[in-house]
Amino acid sequence: MQQFYNFDRFDLDNPRFPSRRYGMNYAKTINGIQYLLVSGFPYAWLKNATRIFCHVKNYFSYAEYLSCNILSMIGLNCQKTLLGDFQDPSNPNHRVLAVACENLELSSNEFFTFHGIVNAGYHVSNPLFTKRCDIDDVLATIAAQPLLPPKKLKDFFWKQFVGDAFIGNCNRTNDHWGILIDINDNVSICPLFDCASRLSCCISDRDLQDLENRETMLKTYCYETCKSAFEYHGKKIDYLEFISQNVDADCTKTFFELMECIDLNKILDFIENAPIKDESYKHFYKDLIVARKTLILDKAYRELSSPMVGV
Repeated sequence: MQQFYNFDRFDLDNPRFPSRRYGMNYAKTINGIQYLLVSGFPYAWLKNATRIFCHVKNYFSYAEYLSCNILSMIGLNCQKTLLGDFQDPSNPNHRVLAVACENLELSSNEFFTFHGIVNAGYHVSNPLFTKRCDIDDVLATIAAQPLLPPKKLKDFFWKQFVGDAFIGNCNRTNDHWGILIDINDNVSICPLFDCASRLSCCISDRDLQDLENRETMLKTYCYETCKSAFEYHGKKIDYLEFISQNVDADCTKTFFELMECIDLNKILDFIENAPIKDESYKHFYKDLIVARKTLILDKAYRELSSPMVGV
């Protein structure tokens, strides 16, 4: 059963816990698992590109909770998340909505971004191409890196890619996935985190209420404004175009496998019963996930299943 938590009930493990995933956060142990409490956007980008921690009212907490759980429901390994609130330390009359994200960076684990693996130079002659997310460079690095069996890492990458196509994640840069190395130098793939993205976490209240134009807004998001963070031939990848054109055989194979795992009715029931107090946002997110399933995944499935594919 999904529960809305009063995070004040749990003692602080550390007043401000440094996290490479979410900046500085409060750490609390809940049901034997340490979580980082994140409210609002983890970071806000200012015009001068300075990052600051930001506690603003938005839907990031709801979006991260739903997105991580939905990806888990279709077979991806994601961080555990809980929804709840806590008393604002600066205002005793105000409670802050937050998502508790499983702390994957305990003392026994160190997180390394895939960006760091790329810059280690296993593939490129000049590793300082920094945060470019060219799909060919990513796949070449996966094949060349010695940390994990390349097939295992590649299979994870494509599952992540197709899962992000489903939930509409356009922010899965090479900083937002990676590996964990424990104190015994055992290497594992880090569970997915930071799965909320633009429309699902920063939609305006006005747009939430605008049911008359909902279908047009969702079509625009699916077809025009939500691209992958990864690039192909110098352009950000259009999820529908890339998957439906069978650009990569491993991606296509993973796509068909994940399509078998998607039970849309079960997912919609999960959203309906989520401990989300804003009913308009809950209704919007159900519309969003149906639109992406219908307009992106189902359409790609039909095109790939056509006898003309590959002719």
